[in-house]
Amino acid sequence: MRKLDERVRSGLHPGAAGPRSERVANRRPKRQPDKRETAAYIGDMAAGLAALARRHGLAALIYLLGLVQMEAESGDEGTGSLPDTLTC
Repeated sequence: MRKLDERVRSGLHPGAAGPRSERVANRRPKRQPDKRETAAYIGDMAAGLAALARRHGLAALIYLLGLVQMEAESGDEGTGSLPDTLTC
């Protein structure tokens, strides 16, 4: 999990918080990613995590990460099929 946190902080995702230096702080702010770009990023991360889970035979995680990938790749604004307790 630490590696994932380091990748997110390093700015691999356009909206991820990354290290700030004076040179970077003086630049114009980057455009925030839209929902599709964010979903694609999450889908890519889920694919990598699913591969790791497969390598170690973690069946429940393989299943859940597969659901994450499917939702991210659906391109919908949301399916509306989640219970209210799981929606944002």
